[in-house]
Amino acid sequence: PVSASDAHADGVFALLLKRFRDQVKSLRKSVLQDRNVLLQWATFEDEGGAALVDDVVRAAFRGSFGASVEAVRDPVAWQALCERGAADVVPTGLRIQGLLPEVLGAHAQCRQQLSKTSEAYGEAVDDVQQQIAQLVFPGFLMATPHERIDSLTRYLRAASMRLQRIPSNPAKDNDSLAMIRSLHARYVALNAFTGINQKQAAADFRWLIEEFRVSLFAQALGTSEKVSLRRLEKRWDEILRMPD
Repeated sequence: PVSASDAHADGVFALLLKRFRDQVKSLRKSVLQDRNVLLQWATFEDEGGAALVDDVVRAAFRGSFGASVEAVRDPVAWQALCERGAADVVPTGLRIQGLLPEVLGAHAQCRQQLSKTSEAYGEAVDDVQQQIAQLVFPGFLMATPHERIDSLTRYLRAASMRLQRIPSNPAKDNDSLAMIRSLHARYVALNAFTGINQKQAAADFRWLIEEFRVSLFAQALGTSEKVSLRRLEKRWDEILRMPD
C-alpha cells in the first residue's frame, strides 16, 4: 500500500507537472529528437519511447524539487517550492538525458557479453541477467534514487567485466556469488517490513549491494563508499533494530 506521505508527494509532483507545462514540453521534445538514444532504447518494448520520455521528465522534476515536496502543506510553501526549483528542471532533465547514451551503451555491451559467455558459467550468467534487468527497464530512472543515476553505467560496466573474467577464475566468481546471494536474501527479508524507516533503509541496502558487486568484480572502477561483506551485515543488523 502507498503511504500517506508518498501519496502526498505524488500529488504535489502532479501539480508541478501541470504548473511547468513549458518545461515538460521542452524536455519531451529534447528526448524525442535524440535519435541515438531512441535507437539504443529500441530493444525495450516501449513504442516511440513514450515510457522513456515520461521517465526523464519525472526524474528531472524529482531531481529539481526532491524531498521538498513533502513539506508543501499551504499556498506559501507551494509558491516557495515553485520558485526554488523552477530554474533547475530543464538543466536537470538535459543532464539526465546526457547520461542515457553511456547507460544504454553499457547495458547493450553487457547483453552482448552475456551472449558470448559459456553455458558452463550458467549461475553467473543468470545472476547478471537478473541484475541488469533490475537496473535498466521502462521506468528505471524513477526507480533509481536520483543520487544513484550517475552510477548506473559503473554498475553495468562492472557486470561486463565480471563476465569477461569468469573463465580465468570461476571458483572466485562462485565465492563472490554466494556472498551476493546471502546479502540479497537479507534485502528480500527487509522488504517484508512495513515500517517507513525500515523500508527506506531496505531501499538503501539494495544499492549498497550494487556497490559491493563493483568491489568484488571491478575494483578498478571504484565504489561510491566503503563496502564489504562485514559492513553490509552490520548494516543489516542495524536495520533490524530500527523502530517502525
